[in-house]
Amino acid sequence: MLICIFTSCASKPNISGKGDLCGFVIDENNLPVSDFVISASRNKGLWNHTITNSEGMFVFPDSGFGNYSFKGSKNYFMKLKEVNYAFYDKGKIYCFQINSIDKALDEVEKMILCEDFERAEEILNQISVRKKSQGEILISFYKEYIRNAKNDMKTEKEKIKNEKL
Repeated sequence: MLICIFTSCASKPNISGKGDLCGFVIDENNLPVSDFVISASRNKGLWNHTITNSEGMFVFPDSGFGNYSFKGSKNYFMKLKEVNYAFYDKGKIYCFQINSIDKALDEVEKMILCEDFERAEEILNQISVRKKSQGEILISFYKEYIRNAKNDMKTEKEKIKNEKL
């Protein structure tokens, strides 16, 4: 997952006040992701939630300056893991690039080919899907495939080890 930040000017950390905390969520093709639930928490406080519009834009109006954590999700996209930013500049726009399930599964397949099963499983665990959906079935298939591949590798290693002795 790639996270981009665009700023308009230098900020001063000891500024007090409020502003609209806003940004965009885009996919791997730089297209807007609508209906992405984004959550923000100031200084480890309560989480506020909003949803991106059709242009992928989100706004937390009249937000106090300070340190914020962001996280979010949408079905068939990778989850936005919690990230932290300092908000002291009203001109700052946050941009989060999130992979779709298609891109994520392409990465999983590459990781499987490289036998990097742990990374493949990490990616699978970061994809948001509804329970009992086609997406959940597909992810379960990949997880089972990885489990079998790990067992096959373990068996092959043991055979080779025993042959050498």
